[in-house]
Amino acid sequence: MSFKNVHFILITGGPWSGKNTQGEKLAYEYGFGFIDMGGYVRKVLSGDHAFVDVLQNPYLKESLQKAMNTGHLLPDDIIDTLFQMEVTRVIRGRECHTKHLPIVVCGYPRTIAQGASFMRHWSRLGVVHLFLDGDKELFQKRMLKGRGATEVRKDDLSDLFEKRWSEFQNKTLPLINRLCLQQGRDFHNCHVHITELSTIENVGKRIRQMLALPRDRNGKARGDRNFVGAMPATASVMV
Repeated sequence: MSFKNVHFILITGGPWSGKNTQGEKLAYEYGFGFIDMGGYVRKVLSGDHAFVDVLQNPYLKESLQKAMNTGHLLPDDIIDTLFQMEVTRVIRGRECHTKHLPIVVCGYPRTIAQGASFMRHWSRLGVVHLFLDGDKELFQKRMLKGRGATEVRKDDLSDLFEKRWSEFQNKTLPLINRLCLQQGRDFHNCHVHITELSTIENVGKRIRQMLALPRDRNGKARGDRNFVGAMPATASVMV
């Protein structure tokens, strides 16, 4: 598989595994599209004017308002619809010479039902699944370190993490396990195991190596952002 045949790079992982950080860096450095589905949904729910078109759909508007009023999570079919709308928006907003480059996706799919919808609609277009794996204790330390300077009590942060981790274990991990078993000409799996010694920089380096993305002599992304490299075989590394 080469990037000529890849339309999506899905980045999955547990809470505080660095999904969005690595996804944003990858998209920025190589000119790929980027969708942070969690951030997108939060903006829609907050009434962000940039996404007012979403509320023109009566069914979506009713479901979003119900979620805002009750605090319940949005149903899978609504998330699937929002994702399809966001993909369309990203593609339309890109310049012609970048339309063939992949879209990096974080925060979707998160459930088996969402994964089935994604595979049904998009997998034939070519997908790289990048799983950032790691231990619960490590990711919890990352959260506490990252938010340690805030006024939020440590006990409250721990409760938040436990809730997020439980949701990940019960809903998202079963999906990830299924994705990791996918094989075929249009689907590719990469597994990066995060350790105590991992940094943003060395994880990013490993990702670029696994995806066969080029760097110049100074270690920076090559100026030719339309570069299309050959994909390696399914791989797993520890950093």
